[in-house]
Amino acid sequence: LFYPPPLLMSSVPPDVEYPPPKWNFRNIADHQIAATIRRLSPYKVTEPGTPPNSVFTHCADVLIPHLGPLFRATFNLEFYPEAWAETESVVIQKPGKPGYTIPGAWRPVTLSHGIARLLNSCITDELVSCIERHHILPPNHFGG
Repeated sequence: LFYPPPLLMSSVPPDVEYPPPKWNFRNIADHQIAATIRRLSPYKVTEPGTPPNSVFTHCADVLIPHLGPLFRATFNLEFYPEAWAETESVVIQKPGKPGYTIPGAWRPVTLSHGIARLLNSCITDELVSCIERHHILPPNHFGG
């Protein structure tokens, strides 16, 4: 069995006291969406049938007034569309690598929903900013 069996009981005591939060949640602002769009790689592929990054980079001024309320609604309504959570993984051959029989000649690529990817990038940017501002991670922490 690859995954361990689920726990029958939680290992967290029922009366556990958590420390107070380091910061309060702030909903995504339009200026954050604009900053994230400016950093997008315009030709990165998204899931078929969803907007590619180039749509966001070329039409940001038209889209941000609509994306802002949509992104804020995901938090206010506590609703994340199911289609946004779906991804598609494909395996492609690395350039310059020989043959189909060598495992290292292949690379997995995950295609995700274009709008969801933009929202997730905005969330990541905000989390990183708060973590750095409040010194949550040690200064010598790198990677995941």
